[in-house]
Amino acid sequence: MQTATVNSAPAYSNKNAAFFRLFTDISGLLDDKERRLHEVSFRDEQSPDNFRPCKYSDSRQGLLINQAALHEIIAEWEEILGGLQFFRETFLRFSASYPFLGDIWQTALLPMFAPVYLRCKTAKPITEIRLPQAVSGLHKIALGVPSTVDLMLMDYAASTSQPISTYAFAEAHGLLLNDPWCCAGSPVMMNKFDEVLAGRAVARADAGKSFRALFGEPDFPAFAFLMTCQYVCGYVFLISNIMLMQYAFGILAKRGVYASPPTPSEVALSPYEKRIGLTLKYMMGDGLSFATLESIYMNILAESARIVGMSAHCAKVQKYIELMVSTHLYVDTTDPNELLLANDRLEAALAETVEYFQNQIAVMLATQTPREEFLSFLAFEKPANYLRTLLGMKK
Repeated sequence: MQTATVNSAPAYSNKNAAFFRLFTDISGLLDDKERRLHEVSFRDEQSPDNFRPCKYSDSRQGLLINQAALHEIIAEWEEILGGLQFFRETFLRFSASYPFLGDIWQTALLPMFAPVYLRCKTAKPITEIRLPQAVSGLHKIALGVPSTVDLMLMDYAASTSQPISTYAFAEAHGLLLNDPWCCAGSPVMMNKFDEVLAGRAVARADAGKSFRALFGEPDFPAFAFLMTCQYVCGYVFLISNIMLMQYAFGILAKRGVYASPPTPSEVALSPYEKRIGLTLKYMMGDGLSFATLESIYMNILAESARIVGMSAHCAKVQKYIELMVSTHLYVDTTDPNELLLANDRLEAALAETVEYFQNQIAVMLATQTPREEFLSFLAFEKPANYLRTLLGMKK
């Protein structure tokens, strides 16, 4: 291993972050108004007139909001709330008076998976698919909610507080900001979304019809459960990866091989980088154990599996998490090569686990699931790749 030069690179930047991207192909899907599903990915294509300074009296004040996207959401707001309520009813397990945070987490995943489900159900080329505007709008709103609730599940105060508010947590931790842009929804809309998500309020009686028509088949909750299993495995991999890389880069820094980059200001951090920082705080700084985290996710999955009659699949997730614990958390070494090899073993296990669940989806939907198109945990730059470069290793 060479130690002559000192290299500095952001180990957890947006460019080379080890983040499980659930969606690649579907980011370019269009709705029936010809707007892209993932507008952030195509921001350069949009007119500057779409953006204006935020006037809300919270952390977003003065940053840019996508005014065109906000108008799209407002136009379908009642139908979007009806869709959210429909998704909540799909996995309703607890009383509306005292919702469990895991119930909210499961509900928030459903609009994230909805376009993927529609993509799997059709034989049309992706260029010919048009999503209903309300489905696209709810997907955009809910896209960051599950990863916010992931952090709330790790935070004892957030997980036990009542009433549960994803908006309040995101606001407190700067997760609505992506300098110079920010989330466009008004505080009133975000609070209403939280109320319906938690079952403390109901949508208009005639709202949500388009969602019931598209996602009312029994295979949708089963599909969502199989996707949720992959989400949990991907999230566990993310946590394990960033912890291993934190240890490995720390070892190299002590040897003079790696110099940590300057820490950017809190405002300059992306929402993803803030989530990484909070994850490290909860899992390393404040000592939340993986055993506790495993218990949280397995309890949620077990209840969902019971509802859709797919309990046998929980054992696959359980086995995967146990492998992660044995392979990574008990690696007692000061050798970054060993940490990297341990990470590679878990990455291979992740790929095998993802393939298992994608095959289950393909059988269930009687289709050849295009997993390489819409579910990619591994095809992106990662801190492990940069570490491999520093160590002069080839994969």
